[in-house]
Amino acid sequence: SSSSSSSSTFSASVPSSASTYSTAGSSTARRGYALLEKYLTMWLRGDDGNGGKHLAYDAQLGGILSEEGMTNLNADFGNARYNDHHFHYGYVLYAAATLGRANPNFIVQYGPFVDALFYDIAHAGGISKNPDTNSHDKNDIFFPLARHKSWFDGHSFASGLFPFADGKSQESSSEAVNC
Repeated sequence: SSSSSSSSTFSASVPSSASTYSTAGSSTARRGYALLEKYLTMWLRGDDGNGGKHLAYDAQLGGILSEEGMTNLNADFGNARYNDHHFHYGYVLYAAATLGRANPNFIVQYGPFVDALFYDIAHAGGISKNPDTNSHDKNDIFFPLARHKSWFDGHSFASGLFPFADGKSQESSSEAVNC
């Protein structure tokens, strides 16, 4: 069955044009932050300038996928088969953390969308309880525990749902450190 019937579009609002960066520094640094904001927010909104690349929630397996990948399993490096999520989303999370530190307005506007990417690759999956209410996080029902991590092997897996003859793969430990 197709995942697209159980998905919803994942997008966010346009950032204000008057972004203020809390970092003091050179004009080059401010320009760098402005470019990071421009391209990261375009990606989070699914506005690549070519009318596509929106993200969607996959209700069947509980994850964030590219809509293009839901119709073409090899698109976006196999994103809709959960291939390389911890690599690719790890870079996005690192960029979002950098931008959020420099511009707190980014966190207000895009925090829930960035959190969804985080939960896709590194969610605690029911083991994190709120000590005040003794209840689990509401996102526990939407994302599985550590989809890309093998606690037995002690590392993440890159291959998602793609089969390998010798088990799951870990292609790049240097990229996996982003998660």
